[in-house]
Amino acid sequence: MNRRRLLQGIAALPLAGAVAGCKHHDDNPPAPRTAGTLRVILHGPFGVVLDRDNDYSVQAFVPIDPQHQHEVRFRSPSNVIGDEKTPGKNSSFHFEVDGRGLLPNPGVPHIDAGFHDFNFRHLREFEFRPKDYFVSVKLPKPDYITFFPPAAPIVFGGRATLMPLNHVLEYRMRAPELVKVKSAEQGEQSPLTCSELRKEYQEFKADLKTPAEYSQRPNIDEELKNCDPSDLCLFLGVGLNPDSSLDARENHGIDFFNHVLLPALAPRVKKMLAKIGNCGQADDNSLSSPMLMPAVYRYPMSRPRLLTVSSLMDCQVGGGMGLRP
Repeated sequence: MNRRRLLQGIAALPLAGAVAGCKHHDDNPPAPRTAGTLRVILHGPFGVVLDRDNDYSVQAFVPIDPQHQHEVRFRSPSNVIGDEKTPGKNSSFHFEVDGRGLLPNPGVPHIDAGFHDFNFRHLREFEFRPKDYFVSVKLPKPDYITFFPPAAPIVFGGRATLMPLNHVLEYRMRAPELVKVKSAEQGEQSPLTCSELRKEYQEFKADLKTPAEYSQRPNIDEELKNCDPSDLCLFLGVGLNPDSSLDARENHGIDFFNHVLLPALAPRVKKMLAKIGNCGQADDNSLSSPMLMPAVYRYPMSRPRLLTVSSLMDCQVGGGMGLRP
C-alpha cells in the first residue's frame, strides 16, 4: 500500500469513530426530564374508557341519575359546583384536560390489577354520548391507572371480590404551568398541589359524620401526604350528599351501578352487583355459596364492613372501565 494513503487512512480513524459515536448518541437521546406527576382523581361511579383507535385517550363519564340525586364537586371535595336535584333542570358538566404540559406516553397505559373484575374489555357497543351524561371528561393517554385504597369487599356476579372506589390517572409532566382543565361551565382551571388538596380534604372531613373506621379518608390523607412537592392533583367527584342516610346511600349505589352505569358502559355484561352486610355477613341472596366468604376475611383489610354507597368521600360503589373497541 502507498505510504501516503496509509497515513491518510490512520488519520481518518478518530474522525470516523467520533462521527459514529455522535450518530449513536442521536439515535438514543436521554429520557425527557419529568417535572412531577399529575394525578387526576375521579371519585365516584365513573365509567372510564380507553380508546385504542385514538392512541388510548380516555373518555370518562357518569350517566344522568334517573332519580336526579347526584352532585358534582370539582378541584376540592368541598367545592360543589352543581347537582341534579332541581326539578326540570338537567344540568351537565363537561371537562377536558389539556395535554400540552404532559410528557407523552410512548407505550400502552398500565392498569392496576385491582381493577381486574371491573375492567370490561372490547367495548364494541360503547358510544361516548356527552348529552346523556351528568359529568363527562376527556383526557390524554395516561401512564398509569390506579386507585386510592382500600378497595371494598363486594359481590359481583355471585362471586366475592374487591371493588376500587375511585380511579386515579397518573401522568408525567414536563411543564406543570401548562397543565389546565377546560370546561364551558367552569372555564379554565389549574390543578392543586398535593398539599393544597390535602388541606381541603382535612377541612372537609371535619364536617362529616361518617365514623373514621369506615372511611377512606385516612388512606387518601396518607397518599397526599407522601406526594412529591412538584406533584399536582385534579379532583372530580360525583355522588350523593354525604349527609344522606346510610340506607339511602346503600340502595342508591347498587341500583345506579346495576341499572344505569353498567348498561351505559358494557351492555353485554349481565352480572349484578350485590352488597355484603355488616362485618362481612352476606345478605341472604348475595352469594351463591357460603364458601366465598373466607376470601373477604383473608384479605388484609381492617374491619371488612362494606358500605355500598355513592356518597362522595367514603366507602361507596365505585365505577368500571374498559377498552374500546
